[in-house]
Amino acid sequence: EHTGIAQITGAAGVGKTVVAAQLAQQSGTEDQIFWHSCYHAEDLLHQSLSLAEKINQTEIVASTLTYFGKLYLNQNIPEQAISYLREASELVTSHKLTFLLSAINRLIALYHLQQHNYEEAQRFAEQANEAAIAHGIDLEEGAAQRVLGQIYAALEELDKAKKCFDRSMKLLQTNPYELQQTHDALASCLPT
Repeated sequence: EHTGIAQITGAAGVGKTVVAAQLAQQSGTEDQIFWHSCYHAEDLLHQSLSLAEKINQTEIVASTLTYFGKLYLNQNIPEQAISYLREASELVTSHKLTFLLSAINRLIALYHLQQHNYEEAQRFAEQANEAAIAHGIDLEEGAAQRVLGQIYAALEELDKAKKCFDRSMKLLQTNPYELQQTHDALASCLPT
């Protein structure tokens, strides 16, 4: 009999749910399946963080800190969000896990956008875009372009915003979830 734990992490839209479903089907009966919907997100993230620290998995620690930041941004708890995102950024930088910088900097840009600090938002969004390009991560480049579009729209630089949203949609055309995020962001920037 096999026992164990599978932790599936990754950016939105890359197929984590599909992998989880396949693992669940292969694992046997339903009573053996652990599914996140039974728990609160914060509890799961704390468990993940604790396990990753225990087994000294810096990449998972940094990813989990990033997820905490995203969670708190979505819950409109900006000070907790930025605290986790800064910690993730410091960890990623000190351990040279630069492929994670795009997601972290994009979320930091969103934090600054929510705070109406457009100069800092733009700086972090551009850094996110550069990191995505440097690592060839189209998904992250598309997401960074989306955030740049939101920033330019907030600054009423509509030509720049349109170019960023168009680039985002092009890069994300094979990822329905992320593409929908771009459509939603664009729609929220349009006059009603």
